[in-house]
Amino acid sequence: MKLREAIWNYPLAVITFITKFSALFVALFGVLMGVAVLMSITFISNTKYTNRLFSGALNYGVVGTLETINPLEVGETDGEQMASKLIYNSLVSIDEAGVVFPELADTWAISPDGKESIFYLKKGVRWHDGYELTARDVATTFELLKSGDRETVLGAIAKDIEVEVRGTYEVAFRLKQVNAAFFELMATPILPEHLYSDMSYSRLVELGDAIMPVGTGPYQYIRREGNVLYFQANANYFRGKPAIRYITIKVFSEYKLAEAAFFRGDIQAFAPVDPSKIDQLTTVASTSERITMNKMIRSNSTRLLLFNRSKENIGKELQFRQAVAKSISKVDVAKLVIGADPAYGPYDSSSYVYDARVEGINAYSRSEANGMLDKMGWHYPYSGALYRTKGDNELTLALTFLDTETNRNVALVIREQLAKVGINLSLNGVSSEVMLQSVLPEKEFELLLFEINTGIDPDQYGLWHSSQTTFPGLNLGSYNSPLIDELLEKGRLQSNRDLRLEVYQQFQQELVRDAVAIFLYHPSYFEVSFDIIDRKLPNSAAEPSDRFSNIYTWKMLPEWRNWQTR
Repeated sequence: MKLREAIWNYPLAVITFITKFSALFVALFGVLMGVAVLMSITFISNTKYTNRLFSGALNYGVVGTLETINPLEVGETDGEQMASKLIYNSLVSIDEAGVVFPELADTWAISPDGKESIFYLKKGVRWHDGYELTARDVATTFELLKSGDRETVLGAIAKDIEVEVRGTYEVAFRLKQVNAAFFELMATPILPEHLYSDMSYSRLVELGDAIMPVGTGPYQYIRREGNVLYFQANANYFRGKPAIRYITIKVFSEYKLAEAAFFRGDIQAFAPVDPSKIDQLTTVASTSERITMNKMIRSNSTRLLLFNRSKENIGKELQFRQAVAKSISKVDVAKLVIGADPAYGPYDSSSYVYDARVEGINAYSRSEANGMLDKMGWHYPYSGALYRTKGDNELTLALTFLDTETNRNVALVIREQLAKVGINLSLNGVSSEVMLQSVLPEKEFELLLFEINTGIDPDQYGLWHSSQTTFPGLNLGSYNSPLIDELLEKGRLQSNRDLRLEVYQQFQQELVRDAVAIFLYHPSYFEVSFDIIDRKLPNSAAEPSDRFSNIYTWKMLPEWRNWQTR
């Protein structure tokens, strides 16, 4: 669930910021497994399986589940998101840095008051069944979306937006209030009027796979057989016919099944890689140029610690929060999670508003933390004491987290780091039920370890504005800062990119300085593939499926680029 759901002030249900971290295990028998994998590759090179790898088709494996392809509320599974990227286009696309690019829209214009946006469509774009794309298709899509305002987040966002067809290739959107995050809504996949006219969102859900998915995207949907989806290149794609003629998405219910299919040569790539297997596969990749391990930073996903400001506790004291921030090494914490990058603020470094100066605010310094705690009157009661005290009170803090292996590992390291400055951190691992039923709605925590998933736009009104403190508002720490409120209000009403940059850089500096949240790291997403796909992958992305945004440029190499092992 994305932050964009909150910035329009239409929360539909309990927002879960807690996501289950993938389990991390120590890879046993790594050398033995590496040998077995290399033997599998050799087997592939000398058997009929080679024909599968070099058939000219891309067979892509996905670990997870596959329900239905609903482009207006793309599922959380990789298979569903990937399918949507192949089939559909939007008016615009937005990269991980927040830059907006034309897609089905050739260009657009925004009124001086910022409340009206007019999009001029590309001419000659064809649906997979031959009809031409027009402004009526766009209007139908958003009317269908609006009819699901109680069933889908995007519908709730769109319900107060007026859509008007002003010509065959011209469509206008009118907002009641300016919102710079409007363009994220414009990244909604567009559907054909001739298939969806007069249909409600509930009817769309009811029909499910009975509706043949038809888009304008680089690949045309052919059929589904169980958990396998078949696609062929769209010969009339407006950006040019894709080089890879056929693509299949094979969804595997278990990781071991996907891995076995990969080493049999049934698929050329699969994701996500089980974190417990990353070291093993990375070792194999480093000894053979036949396999590549592809890492992508989840730029809009951030794990952090959040202080609860709604209750009377030591976390209400600014100097204490800053001392805690200075006691935690983000680098050491990030090392616990394979592929993670340290996080220094509410934005990843790929964002256009990222301000590197936040890296120096409350930077790790145990000596400074000790000095701050001394000034606050917290001292060791005797030589060799483990924790500081003030009078009869020991310096304690309780950390609540979703009880998973990765979370426990992170919590243990943080406890060790705080103990070195005399803070006794108690750990409270809870189930997902407890987290959702009491911890979040009742704000039953002092310090919370959790994950936020934001939209591409830098607007984080829903997370930090004081109006969002009442659950299901997303300001879970009950943060209240007049300056932060002012900056968030100003940023979301400002459409000028340079002015927004100035606003959000000040916002992140103030937020990090106030230490109401201690940002820890951005996780990564891993894919493994045979080195026969010629493509350019992003180093970071808002969603894993964004790696398919340029799939129309991908090519299958006719032979191994470098067959010999290093």
